[in-house]
Amino acid sequence: MNIHKSSLGVRFDMIASPITMELERWIWEEVFSVLTVFDVSGLSLYGGIVNPAGENIYMCVFTGGSLTQMRRIFNKLDNDAGVSMYLASTRPFIQKNELAGMPDLPFLGRVQHSGKLAGGKGLPVLIPKKHGKRRPVGRGIKIMLAPDDISASLPSMLAIKRLTVAARKHFPGVKVVPVPITHGGAGTVDSAVVACNGVYRYTDIREEDGAKRHYKYGVLYGRTGIIEAVPGRTSTGTGELIRRVLDEGLKDIVIGMGTWNAEDCGIGCARALGVKFFDSNDNELSEFDVDRIRKIDTEYIHSRIAAAQFTIMRGVNDGSPDESSPSGYPELIKLVNEINGNTAGENTNISYALLSAILNAKIKPSTEALFDSVDFNALVKGVALIVTGEGRLTEGKSDVTGTILRSLSGRKVPIAVISDCMEPHDSVDPVNIGTMYTINSLMDKDEAVRRSEELFDDAADRMFRFIRIGRDVERIGAPKKRTINIFKKF
Repeated sequence: MNIHKSSLGVRFDMIASPITMELERWIWEEVFSVLTVFDVSGLSLYGGIVNPAGENIYMCVFTGGSLTQMRRIFNKLDNDAGVSMYLASTRPFIQKNELAGMPDLPFLGRVQHSGKLAGGKGLPVLIPKKHGKRRPVGRGIKIMLAPDDISASLPSMLAIKRLTVAARKHFPGVKVVPVPITHGGAGTVDSAVVACNGVYRYTDIREEDGAKRHYKYGVLYGRTGIIEAVPGRTSTGTGELIRRVLDEGLKDIVIGMGTWNAEDCGIGCARALGVKFFDSNDNELSEFDVDRIRKIDTEYIHSRIAAAQFTIMRGVNDGSPDESSPSGYPELIKLVNEINGNTAGENTNISYALLSAILNAKIKPSTEALFDSVDFNALVKGVALIVTGEGRLTEGKSDVTGTILRSLSGRKVPIAVISDCMEPHDSVDPVNIGTMYTINSLMDKDEAVRRSEELFDDAADRMFRFIRIGRDVERIGAPKKRTINIFKKF
């Protein structure tokens, strides 16, 4: 490749789909659903398959332009939710220095002012002079992809990518609204940022060994901060992360706790936010003295907590009690209840109860809290179909489909569900949804879990094929009857 001036490589992850000429055409159609001739005029384009470490990647390369031009291309592609969900999860964008060491890709040509390519093998699509020139099948249709984790090897984010592949196979021009489902643990920040094109913030958190490590949190719509609990024996890191979000001035904060298993009952988190704990002799205690706590002082708590609204995401298996949380501290539970009049019982998850008390936070089921934080009602506007999925053979079931139905608030949006078994859904009226099952032959549970990715891909393809057939049937319709106007004068 002749890499010169400013250059940009865009890596598309094809997952398990073989990269054919037809799929290559779809990729460039997706690129030029966002870009126009004005954006790429004068650039040289390269495109082809790269397969490092067994990845199935198709890379589009733009080179020969100015830095401003490359930034404009990057911003347009990165800010489009449909395109960004199709990108490789690692190194989705590659700049000039890295491209220089990449293997040669086929030269497609140099973009002329007319939108045509000169000097290369060409492209199977026409670069539009303005948006709206092309109308491939599905253009103008918007679908929401919001599957739950299907299995350990097929989390929500990967399931969305596979659904995207299937959707664009039958509806190449469809617009995708990705909403990865999270249960408050790892991946919570990524899910929310992807769903509403949020931004990442980074900060250094001092861990138990004294070393500082890089952690990220998300900012949604410029007003909502979303964080994940920092793993570890103590909860101090989580408190420092909350403090960092408060210092930024965000007043709507969502905390993904997942299966929070800090051994200090949340004391370290509270101390990081200014809460002090004392024994019966008024000696200040650390997070390692949980059993000696006899007094809680919130006088010096972070000044911005009072003006902020907090939501704690409760995981699928979280309840009262939480098996991963320490218990047996009735004196501490009593003190926690005195902070704001809570009525937590002796078997309550102490970490949740303490954090809820000092932050005056609401504890919500994880999916409901996620939908609130990403403004589900705004995302669903204009959506023609919601596709979700559930892995009901695995432990820790969640009622994602029911949450989606409740969140629609009466909107009549069709819902398609991909499920791995025919177990009835709780609180779901089967009239309102259509289900495609992944298990298509006799097999035991172990085989179904082992083949979950293969079965999911097959079910997704069958589902979108039937949706396409239904669309074609509606377009063809019944034969028009010939009518005679008996009042017509001859």
